[in-house]
Amino acid sequence: MKFTLSVLLIFVMTSQLLAQDACKCCTPDHQAFDFWLGSWTVTNPSGEIEGYSTIDKPNGNCLIRETYSNAQGEYVGTSNNFFHEQSKKWEQIWIYEDGRTLFLTGEKVGNQMILKSPEKKNAAGIIEQDIITWTDNADGTVRQLWIHTFDGENAQVRFDGIYKKKE
Repeated sequence: MKFTLSVLLIFVMTSQLLAQDACKCCTPDHQAFDFWLGSWTVTNPSGEIEGYSTIDKPNGNCLIRETYSNAQGEYVGTSNNFFHEQSKKWEQIWIYEDGRTLFLTGEKVGNQMILKSPEKKNAAGIIEQDIITWTDNADGTVRQLWIHTFDGENAQVRFDGIYKKKE
């Protein structure tokens, strides 16, 4: 009887450890951007379709990947997003179809994921930065607002889209 109980106890403990290892990226920090998962139609503030986006979570739930195409099918881009264990920040690398990239880092604050590029000086010596905010709206949509700042004061909207889940 003791032997059977010991074997059962070892089996239960081993199963729990294996279950924890099976999903290393299933922590609340790793799930903070899950509100963006799905297949979406993306509209501008006027309601016109801007594009289509699919956001999935491959690689053992350790990566959130977006594949975006504009409504005309002329433009395609991909982002890879992940929670960086050492920095405790979210990171994104956006890759344009022509090979250009945009690197962002940040965190979730309330119902928003806020990611920023490093500040950089342009040819005129003006400091520029990209800030992208994804807002998890109560109606199930997600708003993505991308602004480009100049000297931390002046800002230009680069993209303002509402992600609505495809049915």
